[in-house]
Amino acid sequence: MDLVAQRRGGRGTLTVLGGDAVVRSVTWAAVHDRARRLMTLLRGHGVGPGSRVGLLSDTGVGLVTAIQGVWLSGAAVTILPMPVRRADAAYVAHLRRTIADGRLGLVLVGVPLAGLRPELAAAGSCTTAAWCATTKPGPATPKP
Repeated sequence: MDLVAQRRGGRGTLTVLGGDAVVRSVTWAAVHDRARRLMTLLRGHGVGPGSRVGLLSDTGVGLVTAIQGVWLSGAAVTILPMPVRRADAAYVAHLRRTIADGRLGLVLVGVPLAGLRPELAAAGSCTTAAWCATTKPGPATPKP
């Protein structure tokens, strides 16, 4: 059993709010378990200390899981800006500049924004050694 589970005894929950209503509650132990699976996948793709990973996702359990998974892999996290209204050409251009300026080797894109994945990859926002991936709230399944 790892240290997080021992210290917390599997207790405690993360509650994600949307407006005035509770959207989802999940135990920290479950978040940590998913983060460890993501860490394993990231390490398998060469992510580790010195790596830089961008996260483009709405606020929620998936984002918290991805942040923790990246940290567990030893990499640095950059939270990328979300579109204010919709992903227009100006937003995509700004996102590409942010990715390039941050020298991000990997960008994980949350499911609601997965439509941006082809635009970012096709535009060369991810280097040839890197890849863009989608993450889901459940077990992470990055795709090259």
